[in-house]
This record gives sequence, structure tokens and C-alpha cells, in this order.
Amino acid sequence: MPANERLVVLLDALRNLKKPCLLVIDNANEVTELEDHYLALRSCANFHVLLTTRITEFEHTATHRIEPLEKISAFELFKKHYPGHKAVEDVLLNEILIAVGYNTLVIELLAKNLHNLNRLKIHYSITELLDDLQHRGLLGLGKSAAVGTAHKASGYTLLKEKPELDNFSNVRAK
Repeated sequence: MPANERLVVLLDALRNLKKPCLLVIDNANEVTELEDHYLALRSCANFHVLLTTRITEFEHTATHRIEPLEKISAFELFKKHYPGHKAVEDVLLNEILIAVGYNTLVIELLAKNLHNLNRLKIHYSITELLDDLQHRGLLGLGKSAAVGTAHKASGYTLLKEKPELDNFSNVRAK
């Protein structure tokens, strides 16, 4: 079924849902697509629309900026997913967190990557990770392994992603 026909079927189904409803659309980052479909989505009076996007301004919509993690929370998140982190490497970790702009998902993926690569023996050190970020950017990590994440996953299965996937091409060392 062509996309335009699917949209009509989807909108009809949404209009038949009992009030109140919330439609969440993640990563609505294409301005032209948003312009093409926003009014159609808003035409359903029985639900609210919440978009997550990197677009900072769109017509007369209300926005709420999600700030990066605080330093302490970023450290905790990293350590949660990379329990092998040693306190003596906190200075290096701080540099990594600055390099990735305290981005929650990037921190999680990098930590899980280190955990996967270093389960039995250090194969990719935090020093190497920082060096790669500073000299090659996130897309040029020297070593990486696919890690499970709920971000962009569908159904009940974790999505396997590598930290350097171009989803984060806008994250560069500063």
C-alpha cells in the first residue's frame, strides 16, 4: 500500500480511539515530512501529538528542550553500563563525556561497547576510546561491537547497534 494510503488508514484508526490518547512520534527530524503531515496528525481531535525531534522550531508548536545529563548522572549512567570502569580513569571519562556532549544514548552505547569488548581482558581501553573520539570522531572508533538498546527498537526485541552508527554523526569531540 502506498504511503499516502497508509496514512489515511492510520488516521481513520486513530480517530476511532477513545479519548484521551497520546501519539508519540520519535525522531521526526525531516522538516519537509513534518510540514507535509503535521496538519493531518493534528486533525484528530481525540489525541495529542508529541514529537521528539532535533528541529528546534516549527511553526506555532510548543517545544520543550531536553537538556543533556548533569555530570554526576552521566558518570552514573556510564558506570552502570560499564561496571569495569576504574575511579583512576575518571579524568578520562570526564573528557569522553564532554566530547559526546553528555548525550544519554551515546554514553550508554559507548559504555556497553567497552563492557562487551573488555569482559575478560582489556581489549579497548578508555584511553583508546578517548583518543579515537578526539582524533577520528564517533564514527571512527577503533573497536566496537554491537550492543543491545531499546532506542529505535520495534516490538519486544532490543535493537543491536554499534556506537559509531551514523545516528550520531552530529556528535563530535569538542
